[in-house]
Amino acid sequence: MDQSNPNNDEKELLQDTELLCLRLRADLYRAFRRCVWIMINETGKNQIEIHNEMFERLLRLYEC
Repeated sequence: MDQSNPNNDEKELLQDTELLCLRLRADLYRAFRRCVWIMINETGKNQIEIHNEMFERLLRLYEC
């Protein structure tokens, strides 16, 4: 999702979200993108929903 010029549907999805930038090794980045793409196609959820679910699981895993 390109955040530089979002359309109305994207603006609605971006409400109440923050942008998080991470520095990862290239292989981890590719694996993350591939995992997100698979989950989007399997569940029909959007990218923001998948990202939020993944980070919620990560935070629970580390009891944060």
